[in-house]
Amino acid sequence: MTKSGSNEFRGSVFGNFAPGALATRGTEVRQETGTISGRESLWNLGDIGAELGGPLIRDKLWFYVGIAPSFTRYQIERNLNVRVPDENGEPQVDEDDFTRTQPIEGTQQHFFAEQRSLQYIGKLTYHVSTNHTVALSVVGTPFSSGGPGRFSLLPDNGAPEITVIVGAPEALSTLRGRNGLDLGLKTSSSFFNKHLLLDATLGWHLRAAPCVPRMARGRAANISRRMRCTTGTRYSSSHAAPLDAGPGSTGSIPAWPSHTS
Repeated sequence: MTKSGSNEFRGSVFGNFAPGALATRGTEVRQETGTISGRESLWNLGDIGAELGGPLIRDKLWFYVGIAPSFTRYQIERNLNVRVPDENGEPQVDEDDFTRTQPIEGTQQHFFAEQRSLQYIGKLTYHVSTNHTVALSVVGTPFSSGGPGRFSLLPDNGAPEITVIVGAPEALSTLRGRNGLDLGLKTSSSFFNKHLLLDATLGWHLRAAPCVPRMARGRAANISRRMRCTTGTRYSSSHAAPLDAGPGSTGSIPAWPSHTS
């Protein structure tokens, strides 16, 4: 059921914005930190919209339109780390039995994963007679995620497709999208002094969801990225195991040998 126009012009404008600085971070699930580690955090999210309805022909033909774009953006932090040795040159461990590491100065990088979506609706309602009304509506819900210089968000949970960036970012990102479109035609009729009511609806639905991997260097990397694009599971380009770090969590690959001076 959607809104319809009337004999009066009515509309509204709305918007919401949430900066990541005001978001509460989830409980961090720690794991062994390797040479490359990553952390994702919400950067911002929001939406804005407007709607308007009114008469085209008073008492006969009405219209209603609405549009609402929205966006979500995460920041992904990438660090290169080195183990912290003790006086004997052995790796130190903390109170939770995790190997102590420290970021290598000057190696921190930041990337973004984002999604942009749009919802729109258009509706015409025609009053044929006292007992017959016809309504034609179109509803669309396209969205795109990722692209040049950006990672995409997974469609199943809205988290970034990757947390630990192992390799060239442009070889790991994907461009995801979806084009949803619905057309509907509805007639409402009444008979026998409104004792018999008849509604008939005819609809057409389109849903296209392409996932385009960026060009990767090497056949193995391309296969790994196509698996991620198809299944939605996060894989690194050099390890077959999925990296299941959720929003606000950290992740890493197995540690390489420590470097000491």
